This record gives sequence, structure tokens and C-alpha cells, in this order.
Amino acid sequence: MSLQETKLESTGKKRCDRRRSSNLQAMLLDGDFSCTVTACVPHLNSCEIAKVLWIENHPWTKDLYSSSSPRTKKNLAWKELRSKIVHFTTLFFMVQTTIVYYGLSFNVDSLSGSVYVNNVVNGFVELLAYIVVMGTLDKFGRRMVCGGLMIFGGVVCLGCMGLEAAADSADDKTTLLEAQRWLAFVGKFAISGSFCAVYVFAAEVYPTVLRSTGIGFGSMFGRIGGFLSPFIIQIPATWIIYLIFGVFGIVSGAIVFFLPETNGKPTLQTLEEALEFYKNPSGEKKYEVSKSSTIRSASVQPEKIDEDATLADF
Repeated sequence: MSLQETKLESTGKKRCDRRRSSNLQAMLLDGDFSCTVTACVPHLNSCEIAKVLWIENHPWTKDLYSSSSPRTKKNLAWKELRSKIVHFTTLFFMVQTTIVYYGLSFNVDSLSGSVYVNNVVNGFVELLAYIVVMGTLDKFGRRMVCGGLMIFGGVVCLGCMGLEAAADSADDKTTLLEAQRWLAFVGKFAISGSFCAVYVFAAEVYPTVLRSTGIGFGSMFGRIGGFLSPFIIQIPATWIIYLIFGVFGIVSGAIVFFLPETNGKPTLQTLEEALEFYKNPSGEKKYEVSKSSTIRSASVQPEKIDEDATLADF
């Protein structure tokens, strides 16, 4: 064998060893302890075999092998509960926002003045709300914009309810109904801004592997609100309509603050990243295999995205 062929063969073996070593490190750092020494020995050197033996015999990692261990059960239960709370909170907020948004849009016919002028003003305040949200979403954060606007819109709707009730018992209703009309436009402004921002917020709450599914599922749930809105505005007593919208707005705005703030945070890619983020929204991402910190994030490899993940896994 020539010197050049020997050199090429040696280089190829070194590349294979480096690739196998990096694959093993990535597998261990990802928490995949399913490999055994028997399966890995043909591909490992003595140092790597010792590392696998230490990990497999470590008391902390032994718990990970058994799904029946108390530690594993507790961790899985908390992770599942936390993810479900985030998921259903997002869905509930989207339903409530859609009910109030479409309800105020459909209810424009009950306001004083021309219905055509009222629709034009409604469209203008909605456009203005989108512009305001574009300038404030990154400055004040997702929760403050979504939740704050919804709570403000709910309070305004309760104000409309008070003016409506006062107009029913007043001799001169013109002034009160005119004030209610413009107050309803203010409420439409607030709800439109929240309705615009919720899709940005929801897209950042879900990880990449579930983002399209989560947003689609939330939009489908939101259509329930769009379906109920025309029936709500058919209630004869107008003050009850504003009471419903006001309560929905305040409640849905309040629950937004139970969601983690995503402004300025890295985009979530995997389910594991999402669960870690829900657990500690303000913390830094950590990559560790054991408590003794033997293997650190310096050699971590890019995570493989599970393209087959579903909302049932979330």
C-alpha cells in the first residue's frame, strides 16, 4: 500500500471516530440513555466506554430508566400539567377575545347615529389599534399589550352598560346615548388591538413543532366565539350585552398574565425547550446530563426537531 493510500485511510478513520464521538455526546446530552455499553462498544474508545459506564451506573440516571420511579412520575406529571395549563389558557383567551371582538363589531347597529358612519368609525379605530400595537408590542411586552387592552376594553364595556342603564331611566337620552356610542368605539379600539396581538403571542408560546397546529386549533376554538356573538347581541336588554362583553374582557385579560412572557426570548423549537421555558420563563436555557455537571453545553450539538409531534404530546 502506498504512503498516500495509508494517509487517506488514516484520515478517513479519524473523521469516522470524530463523527461517532459527536453523535454519542449529542445523544447523551439530549438525555437519550437507551444505548447500552454492548451496543456502543464497537464504536467507542476506552475513554468513551468509561463515560457510558459511569452514566449508566450513576444513581441519578438509574431513575431515568424506570418510568415507575417516584421522581420520574413527579416530573412527568408537573410537565404535563404545566403545558396543559398554558395550552388551555391560550385557547380560552382566543375564544373570549373573538366573542368580544365580533360582538362589538356586530353590535354597531344598536348605537345611536347612522349605521354607515358607525361602521366607518369602527373600521378607522381598528386600523388605529393595529398601528398602536405594532409600536407597543415589543416595548411593553405581549402580556401587557394583550391583557391590558382586554381589561381596558372590558371596563369600557361596563361603562357602556352603565350609560345604557342610565339612559333607560333618563328623560333626555340623547346625551347619554351619544356618550355611549363613542365609548363603544373606544372599547372596539382596545379589543381590536388585543385581537391583533393574540396571534403573535400565541405563535411564540407554542414551539416550532406545534406552532401551526396550535394556532390552527386556537383559531378553530375562536370560531366558537364568532358563532356565539350574533346570538348574544340578540338579547333584548342592551345593558346585558355590554355586561357580558365587559366580564369576558376583564376575565380573559386577567388570565393572560398567567402565560409566560415571550417578548425578547428565543423562539421555542422543541417540546423540551417549551416545557423548560414554562417552568422557568425568566431563566437561561441549561444543557446538563447529570448533577455533577460532567458534560456541559460547550459540546452540545443542534437538537433534532421532532416533526411528528402533536398537541397530544404537549
